Amino acid sequence: MKRILLILMMLTQAIWVFGLRAEKSSTELLKNIKTDLIASKGDQQIEPGHNSCEPFCKDIIVELDQNGTATITAADIYNGSTENCEIASIAIDKSSFGCEDIIDGKEPVTHVVISQVYGGGGISGSIFTNDFIELFNSGTTTVDLTGWSVQYASSTGTSWVVTELSGSIQSGHYYLIQQAAGGGGFVNLPSPDAVGTINMAASNGKVLLSNTTTVQSGSCPSGSQIIDLIGYGTANCFETSPTSTLSSTTAAIRKSNGCQDTDNNFEDFNIADPLPRNSATAFAPCILSYTGVPVTLTVIDLEGNESTCVANVNVIDKIAPVITTNGDSEINTDFGVCWANVEIFAASSDNCEVGAPIGIRSDGEPIDAPYPVGVTTITWNVTDINGNEAEEVIQTVTVNDIELPVITAEDQTVSAEAALCTALINLNASASDNCGVDDPIGVRSDGEILGAPFPVGITTIIWNVTDINGNEAETAIQTITVTDDEAPEVFTKNAIIELQPGGSYTLSSGEIDDGSFDNCGIASKTLDKTLFTEDDEGENMVILTVVDLSGNENSAEATVTVIVNREEGCVEAKAKDMILVLDRNGTASLKVNQVDDGSFTNCSNRIVSRELEKSLFTCADLGEQTVSFKAIDSDGNTGETRIKVTVLDETAPIIRNFPRININLGADETYILTDLGEDANISDNCSIESVIQSPEPGTVYDTAGTYSILLKATDTSGNVAERTVTLSIRKNTNNRLADDNEPNGEGNVEHSDLDTMSDQDQVSANSEINLENQLLREIISNGFKIYPNPANHETNILVNLVGESNVEIRIFDAAGRLVFSEESFEEQSFTRSIQLDGLSSGLYNVVVKVNHQFLQGRLIKK
Repeated sequence: MKRILLILMMLTQAIWVFGLRAEKSSTELLKNIKTDLIASKGDQQIEPGHNSCEPFCKDIIVELDQNGTATITAADIYNGSTENCEIASIAIDKSSFGCEDIIDGKEPVTHVVISQVYGGGGISGSIFTNDFIELFNSGTTTVDLTGWSVQYASSTGTSWVVTELSGSIQSGHYYLIQQAAGGGGFVNLPSPDAVGTINMAASNGKVLLSNTTTVQSGSCPSGSQIIDLIGYGTANCFETSPTSTLSSTTAAIRKSNGCQDTDNNFEDFNIADPLPRNSATAFAPCILSYTGVPVTLTVIDLEGNESTCVANVNVIDKIAPVITTNGDSEINTDFGVCWANVEIFAASSDNCEVGAPIGIRSDGEPIDAPYPVGVTTITWNVTDINGNEAEEVIQTVTVNDIELPVITAEDQTVSAEAALCTALINLNASASDNCGVDDPIGVRSDGEILGAPFPVGITTIIWNVTDINGNEAETAIQTITVTDDEAPEVFTKNAIIELQPGGSYTLSSGEIDDGSFDNCGIASKTLDKTLFTEDDEGENMVILTVVDLSGNENSAEATVTVIVNREEGCVEAKAKDMILVLDRNGTASLKVNQVDDGSFTNCSNRIVSRELEKSLFTCADLGEQTVSFKAIDSDGNTGETRIKVTVLDETAPIIRNFPRININLGADETYILTDLGEDANISDNCSIESVIQSPEPGTVYDTAGTYSILLKATDTSGNVAERTVTLSIRKNTNNRLADDNEPNGEGNVEHSDLDTMSDQDQVSANSEINLENQLLREIISNGFKIYPNPANHETNILVNLVGESNVEIRIFDAAGRLVFSEESFEEQSFTRSIQLDGLSSGLYNVVVKVNHQFLQGRLIKK
C-alpha cells in the first residue's frame, strides 16, 4: 500500500512540474495508472468496477485580452486520476473569465505609511542638498492628503514642526516632501510633491504622519489622528523599537518597497543610501497571496461513477490603459488678468477599469487653475485598478498677452482753501494692466509741477504709461475743477436707549456725532429729535445737522434703538447726574455713593451692591458722556440706569521759575529776542494749547536797559497762566564782544546762571544762540529755510512768522503725490524737524502756506 501511495505522489509531482497535458486519451492514461496500481498491490489488486475515482487538478494563471476576457478548457486544469477505471468524460463548471474575476486577496483599504526619512541633506558628506520625508500608499484606493500633515521633533523634544500636505496619493505610489536645505550636497531632489522648511537632524529624531494639521504636543503624541510614526536613532518615541542611527549618507527606508508594516520601526526599515521617490515613480503595488477563482473539474468513468476536484484559476490583467486629451491649446489671456482659463480634458480607457488620468502641470499648479502667459505643459498618467500604468501623454497650453494697460484718472472737483483761490490736490491717477505696469506720468495744462496748488477753474492733466510688455496705453485726460464752496462733513453713529416702562430719555447730539468736522470750524450740532419715551420703542431714524461758522450746513442720519425693559423689575436703580473737576494730576474719581439717588428693591430686604460702568476719568474724558449705574439686591436682582457725567478741567498751567536773561552787546550790536517758550518749564494737568510771548520772538533790541517779557500759557480747556521774565541788556563801548566768533555781530545771551559756567561752557552757549540768530536773520527775506539740503535721514524747515498764523507744510514727490502734511496754528517763528527715512531718493516740492500766502521750495533727498 505504501508503494501505491508513493507511485501516486510521484505521478502527481511529475504532472505538476512538467505541466503534463493529455497527450494520450483519457482511457489510455487511466489504464496506465491502473496497471501501476495492480502491480503495486500484488495479491490486493483493485478489481474493475470499484467505485472510488479521484481526479487531480492543477492551479493555473490566465491573462485577460484587450476585451477584458479569457477562456480555459478542462484540459487546462486536469492533472490526471488515481482510479483504475476508464474515463468517459471530463467537464468544468466555469470556462469564461472577466475583469470581475481578478482577485487581489484583500478588501479595498486606505493605508498610507512613512516609507523613507532622511535628515542629512546639505551637511558635510551628503549627496542630496535637502532633507526629505517620503510617504507610500500601500493600500488599494487613492487617498486625499488635503488637511493632513507631517510633523518632526528632535529625538527627545516636545515641540513639533508642521508641514501641511495637499493633493492625493494613488495606490502603489509615493509622495515626496522636501524639507530644509543645507550648505552641502550636490544633487537636488526629484520634483517634490510638497515643500516644507523643517531642519531635520541627520542621526536621531522622530517623524509622524497626522490626518490633521494641528500641531501635536508632548514627546510622544498618541491618538487616532496619528496615521504612522517612525523614531530613528536615540528617539524616545517609536513603534515598538526605533531604527538604527542614521547619518549624512544613510536613510531609513521601509522594506518591501514600502509594503512591510509590522508596527516595529526596527524590523520594518532598512538603513541604506537615500533613495527619494515622488508621485512620478513607477507603480509599485503591494502583492498579497491569494487563491484565485475556484473551478470545479468533474470526471465520469465508463461505469457512471462521478468524482470532482477544484483548481484555482488566477486571472491577471497586463493590458495598459490608454490616455486621450483634447489636444494642445493656444489662447489669449482673459480680460483684465495675466492668465487664461483653459478648458482641459483628458480621458482614459482600459480593458477592465481605470480612473481618470492625473495631470501634472509644469508650473506645479492644479490642472483647473488659470494658465499664465507663456507655455505650460501637462504630463498625464494613470494606472488601472490592476496596477498597469499608461504611456505618458504630454499636452501643451500656450497663453498670449495682447491686452493694453488702462489708466484711471478720475476727474476731481474740490473746494478752494478757506479765503483762497487755490487748493492743494492729492492726485490719484493710477494704471492697471493684466500683467503689470508702472505709475502713469502726467503733464499739467498750466505747466506747473503736479504737486503745486491748483487755481480756481479747470486744469487738465494728460496721463500716459507703457506696461511691462511694451504696450502703450491710450492717453487719459484728467480734469481738476476747483470751486469756492465748503460744507461740513458729518459722521454719525447709532445709539441704543434702554427705558423702564413710563420712563424717558433726552438724547444729546454728542451721543450721535462720530467726529464731524469742517475746515473752518463748527458752530452748532442739532438733532431733529431728542426726547424718547416708550412710545418710540424700536428703531428711530434721527437726523444730525451740522452748521459751520460760515452758515454752510450738512446732515446725516443715524438709528436710535429704544429698548423698553417690560419685565417686572425687582430693583429700581436711581442715580443723579454728576459734574467732576480734574485734579492736578488730570484725574477725577466717581464713587457709587455719590451717584446713588435712592435705589430700592421690591423683591428683597436690601440693596447689597452698586456698580459704575466707569469710575476713573482723565483728560481724555473732558466733556459730557453717559455712564451705566447698576444696583443689585441680596437676591442678585439687578436694576440699571444711565447718568450724565460732565468732566471739567479748571486747573491752570504752571510756568516754573524762569531765569533772568542778561545780554552783553558791543557798541554796534543788536539782540534779537528768541522764543522763550521753548526753554520755559511749562506743564499742565492735561495739555497745553498755546504759549504766547510778548514781545514776540524776533523783536530787535539795540538799547541798553531792563525789559519785561510776558509768557502766557493756555491749556486746552482755556485755563491761563502768566509769568514775566526780566531781560537785561548792557552795552560795552569798546565793542569787546563783536569778534569773528559771533556771526553778523548778533551778540551774546547770558542767563543768570551762566555766571557759574566755565569759560568753555559759555563759549558753547553763546555759539548756539548766535547760530539761531543767524538762521532767523536768513529767513527774514526768504520766508522759510530748509536745512540741511540735500539731506539723507532728516531735514529741518525753519519758518519766519510776523505774528500768529495758520501754517500748513506739505511735501510732494515728482509725480505729484502727497508724502507729508502738517497743519498747525503758530504764534511765532518755529523750526519743524522732518524724518526722511521713508522717502526715496529724488527731488521733492515743499509748499508752505502761511495764512493766505504760498511759499515754495525744493528739497533733495539723498
